[in-house]
Amino acid sequence: MPQWRGAAGGRWRVRYAEHGTVRGEAVALREAFDLAATGRTPAAAERCRRR
Repeated sequence: MPQWRGAAGGRWRVRYAEHGTVRGEAVALREAFDLAATGRTPAAAERCRRR
């Protein structure tokens, strides 16, 4: 167990999600960022509009 998880000494019961979730908007904005970073700004702008 990582130190930060054991620091509470077992006083609290915290459950962590098995799987994370990423909103579709976040995926679209990351794709737009990647497009813009490679100089494809028109495609990036279009990706933002389609989110």
